[in-house]
Amino acid sequence: MANRPVIGPLIRDVYHDYRRLLKEQLDTHAITLTQWGILRHLLGQDGITQKILSEHVGVHPSPTVEAIRKLEERQFIRRLPDPTDGRAMRVFLTKQGRNIMDALLEITVEVNQIACEALSDDELCQLEALLTKIHGTSRPPEGQI
Repeated sequence: MANRPVIGPLIRDVYHDYRRLLKEQLDTHAITLTQWGILRHLLGQDGITQKILSEHVGVHPSPTVEAIRKLEERQFIRRLPDPTDGRAMRVFLTKQGRNIMDALLEITVEVNQIACEALSDDELCQLEALLTKIHGTSRPPEGQI
């Protein structure tokens, strides 16, 4: 097989550049990347437990609890006991949380536009298709981690 380009380091570098740009923009609203992940996830799946939220956001439970506490202090979320499991807390977006998400979602659109400004629409569609294809083949089958 011919020498094929190694893309892992390039994907990592692009990821870090994108994260840095997003972080800079989120900082204008005093929102961390972890808090952004929590708010974004709750927008699509409100009312899940802190444990599941931590798993879905991909952050260790300790920083997730701290991020949730700070978001609650700012009244962007509220925690309520799980009615079926007294040990668990469910997390919900508040009206203020939904309002801040409007601004944060605009930021992500802007960051995406900046990150992709060198690409034509066709190139962007092709990149998305290729990354989706890589993502689908780079994950181990269920139960084989």
